[in-house]
Amino acid sequence: MGGSDYHIAVAVKSCAKKSCFATATSFQLYSNKAFKIYKNRMKKRLAVWVFFIMLSLALSLEPSFAPGLATSLMAQPGLGAASIAKGGVSLGEGDPLWALWNDPSGLIGARIGSVGELAKTTHAWNGLGFMVHRPFGLAELDQRVLSAVWSPRHHSDSVRTQAWGVGLYDSGDELFRESKLRLGWATATADWAVGVASSVNHAGFGGGYGGLLAVQLDASARMRLSRGMQLLIGLENAGRARWRSVDQLHAQSPLPSRMRVGLLWRDPRLRLQYWLQLQWEPSHLPDLRYGVDWEAFSEQSTQLNLRAGLTTNTHFSSFYPSMGVGLRHRSLRLNMAAHPHPQLGWSPVIDLAFDR
Repeated sequence: MGGSDYHIAVAVKSCAKKSCFATATSFQLYSNKAFKIYKNRMKKRLAVWVFFIMLSLALSLEPSFAPGLATSLMAQPGLGAASIAKGGVSLGEGDPLWALWNDPSGLIGARIGSVGELAKTTHAWNGLGFMVHRPFGLAELDQRVLSAVWSPRHHSDSVRTQAWGVGLYDSGDELFRESKLRLGWATATADWAVGVASSVNHAGFGGGYGGLLAVQLDASARMRLSRGMQLLIGLENAGRARWRSVDQLHAQSPLPSRMRVGLLWRDPRLRLQYWLQLQWEPSHLPDLRYGVDWEAFSEQSTQLNLRAGLTTNTHFSSFYPSMGVGLRHRSLRLNMAAHPHPQLGWSPVIDLAFDR
């Protein structure tokens, strides 16, 4: 009987140790989970505070020249039919072919669900795209863009963490023509992505009036705040480049410099994506841009997206809508969009891309 009591005591002591160990393990797991939840909440709060601080600073600025001219400069949409359809939102671009021009950090992120998700895949990505945009229906203002992106596998771990892009831009006619050569690079991890791009810009005037030359540098970054939300930041013309005469090389008027801050939120259940972007120039009132993208149909290799957006003017007194549609079948993508101007009418845009 004494032996039985001894074994029972040992068993009870062993169970107590296991129970304590299980309790400690459960507490540790709960603590780690609680810390992650707290960290995600703090990231969201930080993003919201940064966004509204930027908004308050931008609203405190005053325009330094005519509102009409400021509106025309601030209303420039991003390149690509998808961007134009979403109210001209240029940050958070998911297609690297147009991210080259709008958001260099998106060069690595075609159709990503979170920042850098595509970088984990084992396949290289190559793409080629062409776009035509006719502002206000005027052939003299046609914009023609050709982009190519290459994202190879990294030899050491067989994943993609970098991407390169090159593009050509041409606009105008024989009286005035603007051309650009664009080069871009991006890198990404699972939680963030950064990219830089540089353009050599040339503006030519007909009738023997010569031309202007400028070299522009842009940068952008995105950071994952939670599973479905990203913070987006972009800086256009970071070096404050100026036009210079091709013949005399003396400084002329500066190129526009713009700061952009935005949020991107994805809802996988409803297959919706939402954008909110604030954009402004120094000493000018900002404009706000809202965009939404709905994956209306998706089956095997075919996908249909419906897009819409709103763009404010510099005084927030009116909104200009935009809309578009995107169709993907295997490696081919077709996007169409249109946006209106209250006096000059509608501006159609179409782009066609191929990737593998």
